[in-house]
Amino acid sequence: MKRRIRNTLFAIFVSLFFVVGGYLTLTAQGWVVDINNLSIVKTGALFLKFSPDDAIPTINDKIPQHISSGLIQSGILIKNLTPGNYVVKLSKSGYEDWVKNLSVKSGLVTAASQIKLWPNNISVEPIITEQIKNFWPTNKGVIYQKDDNKIIFDKLVLRGKSVVLANQESKLIITTEDKNYFLINLDTPLTAINLSHLFNSLKQRQLSLPGTVPIAKIFVHPFSPNKLLITSSTSLYSLDLKKIQLEKLVTMERIKTVNLSNNEAFLTDQDNNLIIVSLLLKTTSQYPLKIISLSDVSINPNGTKVFILTADGGLVLYNRSSQTFTPIAENIKEFYLSPKEKRVALITNDNKLNIFYLSNYQSDLRYQASTVTEIPLPVDGQERQEIKEFSWIPKTLNYSLIFLDENLMVNELDTRAPTNHHTLFTEVKKYFLVRKDLYVLRKNGDLLKVNLDDLN
Repeated sequence: MKRRIRNTLFAIFVSLFFVVGGYLTLTAQGWVVDINNLSIVKTGALFLKFSPDDAIPTINDKIPQHISSGLIQSGILIKNLTPGNYVVKLSKSGYEDWVKNLSVKSGLVTAASQIKLWPNNISVEPIITEQIKNFWPTNKGVIYQKDDNKIIFDKLVLRGKSVVLANQESKLIITTEDKNYFLINLDTPLTAINLSHLFNSLKQRQLSLPGTVPIAKIFVHPFSPNKLLITSSTSLYSLDLKKIQLEKLVTMERIKTVNLSNNEAFLTDQDNNLIIVSLLLKTTSQYPLKIISLSDVSINPNGTKVFILTADGGLVLYNRSSQTFTPIAENIKEFYLSPKEKRVALITNDNKLNIFYLSNYQSDLRYQASTVTEIPLPVDGQERQEIKEFSWIPKTLNYSLIFLDENLMVNELDTRAPTNHHTLFTEVKKYFLVRKDLYVLRKNGDLLKVNLDDLN
């Protein structure tokens, strides 16, 4: 071989060495050639965390090549992606696909870390063997009502025609019949105390207050399971069921609303003043709300936030610590505070679902305090379906339960398109979400129970 040819080949190999070596070095550092734009760009990545964890990911209908799994944090990292938009899909047989358009940026990781695939067929547990009209879950079991209005618990017929108070925190329930309230302890369900007669008798004998007044509302005391809180149209009372003793806590010209926190009672009067009663110290304080037309009030569990709904649909937050009023939204029909109290779900009068952020919120996306986002809902025809109820799902806070017309569905709260929806039940009459247990009464009278932790 001539010397010139040898020198030429040597120069070519050296050049290839530097070109290939340089390219491999750039690739190792996350740089690639963008053929479409004829440029060298730094790649980005996608981080996906999903349940069930054996779902199969695809990107633009192809199985990604550069996947790594974390040693400490579960999920997968898909690397070496050219900046741009990708259609990401997760699939598993027997489950609804999850699809999202995600944007990958140079040198950054785009996360979707709260993905849940929902099964197409749900394993349900029938609770009652007969068709029923209504139901109420308690910590002792489910109370239900038949078409003849009989109220049944543990195959026993209870006194009353309707249940007005039942919850998972107490074995006490309150029923009503012929304008009388009846107190029933589920440990002895066949014994019913006429609470209306007892209340008025104690009011006259112990408090020397003459006359008979109707009971307006009844609550189980938040930290005394053997006590009830009872309101008339003008007063709040505490009834000790163990001592059979009635105590008047506060009175006013007219009580408009009553709410409880973990240790206080919150009442509003005819002048829209907020009256707060400490149930522990038995002290009372008053705050003018400066609201002309108050419709409803809701309190967070520790009593630091007071949400005020006005008659014209305005929602205002009163912060007790700073004693400030913050307008949140207008045209509101219902609102639901999230478990960690960083978000409020807003149902508008025209059946839109919005999320209001009470404080800075960091998830896959970052939201500043006071940000409002609209969550797309499934569309059936030209008109919006009626949102009858909303529930935050514990431990799955990127999804919610939406009772939409007669359908109960899970709705994703990630605002990146498209929004993933999945219908759990159709022809629903009523539902209760009690921690992880979902109770569903269908229009045909079937009562079903689903453990949400089992939907993996």
